Amino acid sequence: DLLRRLVVNELLGNPDMHLKNIGLRYPDGVTPEFPPAYDIVAYSAFNKSQGHALHLVPPALAPRAGRAVAPGQPRPGQQLSAAMVRAFCSALGMLEKPASAAIGACVRAAYQSWPGLIAQAPITELAKSRVLEQFNRHPMIQSLARRAKNRGG
Repeated sequence: DLLRRLVVNELLGNPDMHLKNIGLRYPDGVTPEFPPAYDIVAYSAFNKSQGHALHLVPPALAPRAGRAVAPGQPRPGQQLSAAMVRAFCSALGMLEKPASAAIGACVRAAYQSWPGLIAQAPITELAKSRVLEQFNRHPMIQSLARRAKNRGG
């Protein structure tokens, strides 16, 4: 669920996704679970926001740690990538394949349905174009679009 929520926020251009936007509840007083998602804002409708504010791993373990970041680009470790998922899973002792599969399923679902949902959203045409631009320029969406094009679909 955490990774899916990060994907959604990245695809929408919500750099304000941080720990206080990920609550846990304990309905039985013992077992934690995520509540319904909240505070998801498509800031990309207003500016060219990217990434999210949640560090998935300590900066020293983040891929490309120490490299300079161009203005307007997300800080290293703030955007999901295959290398970041690998570092995240390794740091937590999790299997990478199920995490990557959850992310892939989320991206595929968004790729199939979000363009139509964005087109129907009750927001200005400018906001729609900005959100769609953010969505289409995300590396995971670009990768999926290239694969679809290569398959002829």
